[in-house]
Amino acid sequence: MRKAMEQQKIIEFQASDFEAAWENTPTLVNKKAAEFRLCYICKYHLQKNLAEHLLMNHDGFNWTLDLINAKKPFLQPDNYIAVHLNCVPNRRSLDSRKQIKRVLKTPWKFDESWIEDNSVIDTTKN
Repeated sequence: MRKAMEQQKIIEFQASDFEAAWENTPTLVNKKAAEFRLCYICKYHLQKNLAEHLLMNHDGFNWTLDLINAKKPFLQPDNYIAVHLNCVPNRRSLDSRKQIKRVLKTPWKFDESWIEDNSVIDTTKN
């Protein structure tokens, strides 16, 4: 099985790899880092729900593990970062270290009005 996987170039990440990606991801100043982070590509929040995430629910807001420096694709925890699943194709370059450094220098906030606007949708009205 492992040989077949190597021939197909399939990489299986462990839960600890996803945790490392989460820890390397920029934080939001007004939310708990254990629950919310920032996608460095689109600058929109990521919500941690590891159970749904590991099931690979392909919702556009779901996040996945990506490599910070894909030019040198070392499979090490310090090279992992969490991004939205739909943002992966929108990377500016294979080496995102400079972009991530710029994002980390800015204090990012979670937009509380997003929760208020999207928390209750009344489907009974026509």
